[in-house]
Amino acid sequence: MQPPPSSWVVLASGVPALLFVFSSALLDTPPPYWIPRSTW
Repeated sequence: MQPPPSSWVVLASGVPALLFVFSSALLDTPPPYWIPRSTW
């Protein structure tokens, strides 16, 4: 049984975000230049 498309969107956008937050916290580094400031 496959989840609805909305779940895939949440997973696709949430997983990388969590990984980035954890990696940034561990490395204690500012966000890369390629991330739009509008998202912060």
